[in-house]
Amino acid sequence: MIVAIDIDAQNTFTPLCPEELPVSGGTEIVAELNAQAALAALRVMSKDAHCREALWRCETPAEMLKPTGLKNADVTWVAHGIVGSYGFRLIEGLPAPTDYDFCVWKGMEPDLHPYGICYHDLEGRLSTGLLEWLQVKGARTLLVGGLATDYCVKTSVLQLLNARLGFRVIVNQAACRGIGLETTAAAWREMAAAGAMRAPAMTAPPTPVAAAPMATPVPTAPTAAPAIAPAPSCGAPDTRPVAMPGPKMPSASKASEASITTSAWSMEGSSG
Repeated sequence: MIVAIDIDAQNTFTPLCPEELPVSGGTEIVAELNAQAALAALRVMSKDAHCREALWRCETPAEMLKPTGLKNADVTWVAHGIVGSYGFRLIEGLPAPTDYDFCVWKGMEPDLHPYGICYHDLEGRLSTGLLEWLQVKGARTLLVGGLATDYCVKTSVLQLLNARLGFRVIVNQAACRGIGLETTAAAWREMAAAGAMRAPAMTAPPTPVAAAPMATPVPTAPTAAPAIAPAPSCGAPDTRPVAMPGPKMPSASKASEASITTSAWSMEGSSG
């Protein structure tokens, strides 16, 4: 079974909330998140859900990333993802939370600031229930996107893989945006080392593996000039590779796992 996962695709991580934690291009991921969901049977979302009294909160960006001394909130951050605020909302164009099949709200306690979607704490002891739910549903392929690549997306992907539950995790590059160039590049390397795969996008097939060339037919001399029949109208040519087609948007039903091949996808590069 294929499951799509939208990680923290909230206004708080976009330029719509410049005083929170805006990620450049954060609002641009909606179409890709919806595209990967169209390939899946189930859809999951997570949201940062913080309170104004958070113990890790600082007042200015200059005070961020300082050690807090808290067990489950490692560094300071400006206020973001405050429950009930505009920043807390999902980016426009995404479904309502009640239209998802499973939801994770992260960091609701004042002393918690987790990054991943699988555990409420930083030590990985207190489960959010997502891993267990995925097991019950028979999930095998996970299509992941969200914000930001170098923090919550990376940590979530590592948690999903380190659980050793047999998930094939595919990170949709076009559905992700990172904060820093160096930290984003490092995040892609870490995810690759853990066994994740990257798809350039879900709205178009990835660059295909070169197909074997077709044999050239031996010409034969015609006995008479045949009548030239008009070419049938078959629409646009099918350019998918014969052996290994990439993902395509289904028109009526969900895609099968066999239709999503990752042989042509890599984790090389650092953008997104």
